[in-house]
Amino acid sequence: MIKRLLNKSDFIKSSFTLIFGTVLAQLIPIALQPILRRIYTPEEFGLFAVYLSLIGMVVVAANLRYESTIVLPEDDDKASNLVVGGFFISLVFSLVLFILLFFLGNNLIQLLSLPKEISKWLYVLPFSVFVISCSRILNFWLTRKKAFKASAINKIARRSSEGVIQTVGNTFQSSGLIIGNIVGDTVNLFVSILQSVKHGLSFRIYKFSITKQQLIKYIDFPKYSTISTLLNSVSLFLPVIIINHFYSQEVTGYFDLSRQMLALPLALVSMAVSQVLIQKIVEYKQNRKKITKLVTKIALVLLAMSALGILTIELFGIELFTFIFGDEWELSGKITQILIFSYAIKFVVSPLTSVFIALEKIKISSIWQVCYFLIICCLYFFKGLSINEFLLYYVVIDLIAYSMYYLLLIYVCKKYEKTL
Repeated sequence: MIKRLLNKSDFIKSSFTLIFGTVLAQLIPIALQPILRRIYTPEEFGLFAVYLSLIGMVVVAANLRYESTIVLPEDDDKASNLVVGGFFISLVFSLVLFILLFFLGNNLIQLLSLPKEISKWLYVLPFSVFVISCSRILNFWLTRKKAFKASAINKIARRSSEGVIQTVGNTFQSSGLIIGNIVGDTVNLFVSILQSVKHGLSFRIYKFSITKQQLIKYIDFPKYSTISTLLNSVSLFLPVIIINHFYSQEVTGYFDLSRQMLALPLALVSMAVSQVLIQKIVEYKQNRKKITKLVTKIALVLLAMSALGILTIELFGIELFTFIFGDEWELSGKITQILIFSYAIKFVVSPLTSVFIALEKIKISSIWQVCYFLIICCLYFFKGLSINEFLLYYVVIDLIAYSMYYLLLIYVCKKYEKTL
């Protein structure tokens, strides 16, 4: 029956391929978590969470959002030139970031009340940003070529190498987590290059004139999307920085475990669906087909899956965390029971927002991202609350904001269909 269903729907088949590969990749860190949580302390995981948050805040802007344009040109030569252009922009961005951190790093630590141990890693951070940015560019190339199996293999290579280093790197204490992450991202880039070349990417056809022409053609992406996407990314990781500032590095470590476990479904299913959906909508657009029905069906399936997740966490969340990670991580289980509602709505809405990219309606998405950033910044006014009260305010903000985001993307779909 499953085989017949896969043959019937190219979308389901592509999604299943990517999801299956991503599941295999994510099984590695999931299997290692009980070990790592006993090797490293909550404080060390707190430092690691801060490092990842700093990367996550800026990496989305590293190539000025040009990675999203790679799926749009009908000609592969033009798309290849966009890949090279994205690499160059990422390199320049990372070099500028290194210079800024070299001169202003200590000021940043004081301004955000970051752990002092993060100072030595600020100089490595631009390298991580460059590597991750280039990997994302290549991932969009593989999406363009419908090479979802190759994309899944990249994830497995990344997680395998990361897991090995983090496990044997406990002699470095907290450094083992960060070093393992850097190694994993680097391996991911090299494997992505090999996979992309295998699936038609050619650097020999690079021409400056074509790259310049394509960068100008899609200038709306950096013009209207870079700042807003950067603000949105800051919004997603800002709670980690705020919790580290309001409470402690230890509480940040507990929060990070909850956030990491809840983000797994996003990595396993939601983001995989997004990667396939953007290619599918571009195809529908080229064939002048309606897309609202497709988007709605996917939303309902994701909603049903998120409801199951909420029920599981609310009934067994604390017991699961203490059984898997140890009694000292009980607070993470309690935090997860609060955060589950926030991640559930993100699980439903986030993959569908690729509609804005595919239909080139990034201005509307950008407006929402700026508004979301401003609302998240309001969390700074909630100092003095207990961690549970603080998280409740955070969840309410997400529920309202992402509900509005869903209504916006349905509006964009309907407006597009009126032009058919």
